[in-house]
Amino acid sequence: MNRGLVPDDFPAAQVIEQVRERAARDGIWREHAVAAGRAIFDPDTAQRDVFVLVGGLVKLSYLSANGTEAIKSFVVDEGIFGREEGGVDFGACAVEPSRVVRLPEQWVVRQTDASAGLRQSYTLFVNWLRQRKAERERMLLCLTAGERLLQFLEAEGDLVRRLPQGDIARYLGITPIAFSRLKRRLGVGAAVVGNPACFAPTGAKRGKSPGI
Repeated sequence: MNRGLVPDDFPAAQVIEQVRERAARDGIWREHAVAAGRAIFDPDTAQRDVFVLVGGLVKLSYLSANGTEAIKSFVVDEGIFGREEGGVDFGACAVEPSRVVRLPEQWVVRQTDASAGLRQSYTLFVNWLRQRKAERERMLLCLTAGERLLQFLEAEGDLVRRLPQGDIARYLGITPIAFSRLKRRLGVGAAVVGNPACFAPTGAKRGKSPGI
C-alpha cells in the first residue's frame, strides 16, 4: 500500500513534489474532492491516467464475476495510483473524504522522459511498490489469517483504526464473519475500532464514479 504520514524521503512524496510543480506550471494540477464511498474509477472503465492522492484514504480492489470484492491495497494520505499496463483491471474508491488529482498518462510520460531527476524518483517509487507487492504476496501465501491480522495490526495500527472492519477482512482475504470470529479468538477486538456497521456485503455496489 502507499503509506501515509511518511517521511520526506518516501519515494511517492519525491515524485509528487516534482509532478505538482510541473503540473501547476502547465495549469493541470486540479484537486477534486471525493466523498467517502464514491468510486474514483471502476474496474470496467478503461482509464490510463495517473491519479495522485493528496489527502484522505483510498482502497484499490478487484471485483470477481459475481461481484465479490478483494482489496488489493490502500493509498493513505498521500500516494500515486493508476492502472497497471498488462495487469488485471482494478477499481479505486474513497474510504474517507479524499482529495485527488488526475493527470493524463502521456503528460506524465513526457515529464519523466524530459527530467532525469523525476525519472530517478519514479524508478525508486516503482521499486518500492514492487517490494510492497512481494511482501503482500508473501503475507497471503505464507501466513495464516491470524498471523496476517496480527502483522497488519503491528505494521499499520494507525491505518487499521481508520478502516471499516469489512475492508480489513477483505484486505486479509477472509470474510467479515470469519474476521469477527478471528478477533474474538485472538482477543484483539479493542485494537480494531472500525465501524462494525460497515460490514457491507462483498457484492455491494460502490457510489457512482464522480468522473474526475
